Amino acid sequence: MKKLSYLLLFVASMFIFNITVFANDVDYTIKGYYVDSNIDVAGSLHVKEIIVMKGSFNGYERDIKIKSHGTWSEGDPVNFEESAIYNGFTLTNIKVSGANISRDENNFDLFTNKNFMPFTHVNTASVGNNALFTVASIGDEQKNIRMYHPNSSGLYAFLIEYTVTNVVVLHNDIAEFYWNYIGSEFSDTLNNVEVRVRLPHSDTSEDFRFWAHGELTGESHAYVDENNENIGVIATASKIRANKVMDIRMTFNKDIISVQEFLKKSGVDATDEILKIEKKRADDANRRRFIAKIANLFLFLIDVFYIISLFFLTIYLFFKLDKEYKAQFDQDYYRDFLDHYQPEELNYLMNRVIDNNAFSASFLNLIYKHKIEIIPTADEKDTAFKIVSREGLTTPESMLVNLLFDKVGDGDAFTLKLLKKYTKNSSKAQTFASKFASWKRVVLSEAKKKNIYEKYSGIRTLCILLAIFGLMINFFAFVLEMQLILTVVCGIFGVIFIIYASSFTRRTKEANEDYAKAKASKRFLNDFGSFKGQDIPDVKLWDKYLVYATAFGIANKVEKNMTKLLKDQDLNNLDTSYLTTNHLLFVNNSLNMNHAIQSSISSSIASAVSSAVASSVSSSSSGSGGGFSSGGGGGHGF
Repeated sequence: MKKLSYLLLFVASMFIFNITVFANDVDYTIKGYYVDSNIDVAGSLHVKEIIVMKGSFNGYERDIKIKSHGTWSEGDPVNFEESAIYNGFTLTNIKVSGANISRDENNFDLFTNKNFMPFTHVNTASVGNNALFTVASIGDEQKNIRMYHPNSSGLYAFLIEYTVTNVVVLHNDIAEFYWNYIGSEFSDTLNNVEVRVRLPHSDTSEDFRFWAHGELTGESHAYVDENNENIGVIATASKIRANKVMDIRMTFNKDIISVQEFLKKSGVDATDEILKIEKKRADDANRRRFIAKIANLFLFLIDVFYIISLFFLTIYLFFKLDKEYKAQFDQDYYRDFLDHYQPEELNYLMNRVIDNNAFSASFLNLIYKHKIEIIPTADEKDTAFKIVSREGLTTPESMLVNLLFDKVGDGDAFTLKLLKKYTKNSSKAQTFASKFASWKRVVLSEAKKKNIYEKYSGIRTLCILLAIFGLMINFFAFVLEMQLILTVVCGIFGVIFIIYASSFTRRTKEANEDYAKAKASKRFLNDFGSFKGQDIPDVKLWDKYLVYATAFGIANKVEKNMTKLLKDQDLNNLDTSYLTTNHLLFVNNSLNMNHAIQSSISSSIASAVSSAVASSVSSSSSGSGGGFSSGGGGGHGF
């Protein structure tokens, strides 16, 4: 259960500590988009729009399009769904200003409660400039407003003001306003959207009707004055996704527009046609809402079933396939040796890995087996080794000998200093690291032949596929913004389960008995220094114990304990590979050759791997590849 707890804690921390790296300094979100507009008696639209940004940016770019669908002339037919008759005529009186705001100020009241600093209109400006804006015309259909004001954090609000002339259309029976406030070219997702449009004065007639189009989660209602009379429309949405539109259509009494000379006149009765179109749109939207409700309910049931299934499947896997068997061996200490395992394979039995300790243990075991011997050297600070025999070596042992004696040494001998020098050379280090990696793969392959761990490839694959299938469903649901909270929860559970299903394992019954003995052997070696009198094992066995201590990663402690115990022993009568020579033991300073060998080999392996990584090809930062920096159109930061 401890293994599962660590896994859950690790995955949870990945979601708690969300670390993001950006390609440049531009990183922002639109926290508010507010529009306050009014129609005057001549049919022109006066607009004030506030864009509230949070994060780091150099400014904001806004494209305002006033004409679509070509041109319309009096007498042309009218398409009440999309027609050039709804185009504006000119876009004038452009002004820009800005202000730093607090989170509490992020609402529609900014129009009345905040003082904005005017920006200066210039022909050209550069990134980094303050309180400047440029205006570029794109034909007579669109203008690009580029506002310059760098911001590194917090909230900043841009206020854009402009006038669009001739936006009202006169029909025989009614006047109509149909305006696209947010176009498909707006490349940012907008949060907290509120758009208001007011008539010159209230309209109490039956001609007053309104519709808003866009995200199905948006709402619209009548804008009323202090007398509770209709004066316009308010449309709101918690979010408008990037490249989605939002428009407002309103019909009202023609007499409200007193200056009608320059306005477009359709020459037809429009009310019935508009109602027909809007009924069709409303029916379609309501049908999609109904389908969305059914889909959300279906997804909810799937997600609940998915989470419950993963929970019980995890419990089943843990208790049936992951929880270790109860070992019959229950003694505190094990003094014998697990001779059916090579020393390097003890790593795999204990931790399912092959590490540097395994390499050192294998090398020391060859000394113990008299395949390698230590020879005198002129340098008292160095140690030399000679290959005695290559007969009867296992495949991993042959690879180890080839690496140390043939690659590092001259074929017959090598020294620890020569090993350290070899692994500090970048090209040779890559060779050493590659050979070491090959050695680990062969040891791992040999260890797996002993069937230490049970194999669950079939059920493991099935569990992962089931979890991935659920994640795919929730991925598409997340893209469609359905059941967002539950979708995220399913994503977290699914990822945790996939990691667990990919990694759970347990030892076979036979291997688990060996594991219990190996742990007891490690405890025995850990407590070696506390033994007295007859409890101390025969010194002739200490060489092999040092090999095991190296494999277990506790060699330093065991060596120090052995050194203290050896002070009372007759060293001249010892028949061991390590302890019979002055090169192998320095009793006075508590150091022995086993420590020198193990530490030198481990540090050399680490140096080789480090040098190999350092000399590998670096990632490109020169323009040949990488993340996006910025872009878009319609509305975006830079």
